[in-house]
Amino acid sequence: IGGPMTARVWNGEGAARDFAHARVDLVLSGHIHAPFTWPYPFGDGRTYAVGAGTLSVRERGVPPSFNVVEIEEPCSHPVNYDNLCAVCGKDLTE
Repeated sequence: IGGPMTARVWNGEGAARDFAHARVDLVLSGHIHAPFTWPYPFGDGRTYAVGAGTLSVRERGVPPSFNVVEIEEPCSHPVNYDNLCAVCGKDLTE
């Protein structure tokens, strides 16, 4: 899939389409060391690829940076991984 990425990902367009149709809001990336937001051109147009910058010395023409994702809605803990909510991180054994 095009956009800010410089290389193609095997079945990247199919994955992006699946994420959009599943109503995923954010697809996080960090490998290219430069921050970006890019809307996927599928589904309802509300799925974004979001790239973090880097804190290392491998700058790509931009200052060091990182992303912070804040979830404002109460979590219903829909995904459980090893007794932790995979969405908010709450210990579900408490």
